[in-house]
Amino acid sequence: MATLSLRMVLREARRIHYHAPKDKSLSWYEGVAVSGLRDDSRISGKVEQKVIVESYSLTSVSEIAKESLESHVAHTS
Repeated sequence: MATLSLRMVLREARRIHYHAPKDKSLSWYEGVAVSGLRDDSRISGKVEQKVIVESYSLTSVSEIAKESLESHVAHTS
């Protein structure tokens, strides 16, 4: 991730369409950042980069969640 002026560029970005954390005791969005995606979550394929030019917040993820997000099969329909 690189910050340029008032925009942000995300590399190998994926959009999460429907998500739930693997650890059901955690809240949904933050739970995914900690424990990764539950198997029935829906996520897009990777895009080379996504440029964000508006106010946005980001959530840091654990290494476990990163691996889950990177390896989750893209939802196609």
